[in-house]
Amino acid sequence: MSPDVVRQVLATAFAIEDGLLGDDVTIRVSGVCDDQNAMLMTELLLERLRWVSGRVLVDARRLRGRPSLASVYFLMRELPLRQHPPREVAILEREALRAHAEFHCTTAANTGMSFMYFFDVDAARAWLFAGR
Repeated sequence: MSPDVVRQVLATAFAIEDGLLGDDVTIRVSGVCDDQNAMLMTELLLERLRWVSGRVLVDARRLRGRPSLASVYFLMRELPLRQHPPREVAILEREALRAHAEFHCTTAANTGMSFMYFFDVDAARAWLFAGR
């Protein structure tokens, strides 16, 4: 299979949709995320973030599965080479995935990427609207 066909197949496992939370952009991610499609999902999400100004909420609560911690580590190491946008991002996650989220946040911070995980929508909204 060609690389483009592989990307198309991997992309069918998840959906990235825009919406609004008050005046702010919310990006909802659903479907399945695993070691095979994590990089593609991240690339597409970062591409979406390039077109948004201000703080953004990414709601990942409907996303099933997560890449392994090893994949998260290597994914975050590769991101600086991909010129991620300098943007403050709040990621809304399920409480049951707190340990995974904390590891992801730490590895991202080591690359200079600024995002915060939240497990409560009200806390995420408060962060989004702070400083206005």
